[in-house]
Amino acid sequence: MTERSVLILMAAFNGGKYIAEQIESIRRQTITRWRLIIKDDRSTDDTRIIAEHYASLDKRIHLVEGEHARLGPVRNFNWVMKCGQQNIEPYIAFADQDDVWHENKLNVQFQDMVNLEEKYGKHVPLLVHSDLEVVDENMRTIHYSFARYQNIRHPETKDIRTLIVQNVVVGNTIMINRQLLDLAVPIPENAYMHDWWLVLCAAVFGGLFYNPRQLSKYRIHAHNVTGVVGYRNAINPLKLSLFKRLQKMNGIFAASLQQANALRERIKSRSADFPQIRNINEHVKVIDAFLAIREAPFFKRPFQLMKKNIRRQTRLLTILLFLQSINNGLLKKKGRSE
Repeated sequence: MTERSVLILMAAFNGGKYIAEQIESIRRQTITRWRLIIKDDRSTDDTRIIAEHYASLDKRIHLVEGEHARLGPVRNFNWVMKCGQQNIEPYIAFADQDDVWHENKLNVQFQDMVNLEEKYGKHVPLLVHSDLEVVDENMRTIHYSFARYQNIRHPETKDIRTLIVQNVVVGNTIMINRQLLDLAVPIPENAYMHDWWLVLCAAVFGGLFYNPRQLSKYRIHAHNVTGVVGYRNAINPLKLSLFKRLQKMNGIFAASLQQANALRERIKSRSADFPQIRNINEHVKVIDAFLAIREAPFFKRPFQLMKKNIRRQTRLLTILLFLQSINNGLLKKKGRSE
């Protein structure tokens, strides 16, 4: 394999309805030196049969065997990322089973990665990602930009004060280098999702770059794991599912605390391997301040977050963050675990 080669990792489960379109879009990439590893999580539909068919057609496609028990999305990605460590490609891209890539996706991200290497160095954990078009299950456009649809901003920064409480990166747009793969694996049990974990590791140990171009089509359908909805709909009090969404956000807040603790442990165990990191102590202080709210009285939690400027990207989401910190404090006071 040359330096211009990419390993593509796909964790699949019951994606038989759409997976062929995604694989075909990968086969149409202008970069032809790639290898696709598909890990099927014991699907009950024809996902495995379709993957086996493409593996027989294209020697660059491989279906790998895993554990007998179903793993779930995070552990499935962890398993396939471990498989990725056994390969030699310098760059690793992540594919969802139900999206469609533009033909130049890998080529554009390869160039982005080269530019990032010039900025940080080749031996630093790096991650590039992009915007994408939002479509329905029949590929009709819902919104031309996922970032605008979700009201996400991507400033030229890797501010851990936001990233520990809000994931702003879509997993199927990610390309990383091998240094980040080796750093992030194994994904901790307390990580909320693999993409959020990768972003946190890149922000602390290396560098990030966001390309505002829409390089793929993000398909929204009834069985999406993330359950994405537009920002305006998510905050609309007239929507009947608002309460359920707030419940889910409360759960994400609690999970973000556990994930931050796992990040703190990864820093402790791996920071010596990256002596070039300049801001590691500042990152640790922010993480420790976030973790400290677990022991604070519930009414003091928002003020501690404000003091350390730990916030989400919009005022409304930041207000929700403060409310969730209080709510989790109340739950803790009632004897429930976080």
